[in-house]
Amino acid sequence: MKRGNRARFQQGWPNFRPPAGYLEDRATKTVIKDPVNFDLVRRAWDLLLSGSTRPRQILATLNNECGFRSRSNSRGHGKPMSFSGLYAAFKNPYYMGLSQLRNGETYKGGHSPMITEQEYARAQEILGRPGRPRPAHHDFAFAGLLRCASCGRALVGEVHTKPSGKRYTYYRCHRRGHDSLCGEPTLPEQAFTDQMVRDLGRMTLKPEVARWITQQLSRTLRTEAQQLSSVRESVERALSQARTEEDTLLSLRLRGSVDDETYERRRLDISSRRAHLDLQLDAPLPTVDTLLERVEWITGFAQAAPQLFRNGTPVQQRQVLETIGSSFRVTARKVAYDAKKPFVFFDTTASDSSWYSVVERLPTWIIERNFQIPEYSFDTLDTVPRKRQVA
Repeated sequence: MKRGNRARFQQGWPNFRPPAGYLEDRATKTVIKDPVNFDLVRRAWDLLLSGSTRPRQILATLNNECGFRSRSNSRGHGKPMSFSGLYAAFKNPYYMGLSQLRNGETYKGGHSPMITEQEYARAQEILGRPGRPRPAHHDFAFAGLLRCASCGRALVGEVHTKPSGKRYTYYRCHRRGHDSLCGEPTLPEQAFTDQMVRDLGRMTLKPEVARWITQQLSRTLRTEAQQLSSVRESVERALSQARTEEDTLLSLRLRGSVDDETYERRRLDISSRRAHLDLQLDAPLPTVDTLLERVEWITGFAQAAPQLFRNGTPVQQRQVLETIGSSFRVTARKVAYDAKKPFVFFDTTASDSSWYSVVERLPTWIIERNFQIPEYSFDTLDTVPRKRQVA
């Protein structure tokens, strides 16, 4: 790599064309937000992060409803986003603020990130999760979410119409393409939703309990927020150490103490680590108000989730489940799953003293986890506050 190119990369400016949503500013030789497409591409990310919209549906929304077209060039007018192009965008770390070269080198970009590092990680989890729903004749609310506990295959939905004309939805183990058949019985969708309503009822917080938790945490979080500066100092020390490692590695290479292969592997590792540390330092420290907003949204969601699941649309039902749990496994028409934090902390059947344990465990999770609760329509739910921006 030429010295001039390397210096430009280290400043955050690549020598390749930026992806959709960004433009080259030829006057300043920098990358800026595309005033037309930036918000449209961000909308595509929001749909993906909701966990309920398939990539094909996202593509249709982006091109047909939002009217996305690539920037015109000398070879013709702008074109709609392709399916492969959408997947490439969702896999591109450039959107979270990193410039990654073909040889594996990674630098912190000088452009404005479209998403956070946590959102990017969440998107990769969604894209990489096995059993994602596929286009079908019917839209099944929980297609791709449920797996057989016996053989690990995904459960597929099917509709049965009785002689009376009533329609019932079932989920069965996907046996096609396999020599042996799975002995697990089919799971009626109604049985599954009834179980989840009961489970969600156990995490429902009474308004007075939610207020008590918020009051207790308001004192704790003020102290924790003051200590966050020490965390930033540790990141700064780690960044300084990475720079020292980089200089030491170069010295060893110049003296011939390491071979080319070892040098290149270690250099790429240090470069990637530095870029991610730079991103952490760029992220603003959450304020006390921001942390308290997170608490309000957690407790608010814990109050509204059962009602939202019971009365919501299939999309809302799926969003609720993906917010509170993962790895849904079916056996003998019962579903087991891994409850996610912080909702695993909430068990209204426990004794009153257990709420003190909740107050002790929540602060660490709230501060360290830059979480997102998906968008919901809470218009008819008076127990939940309106969504506010979370840092």
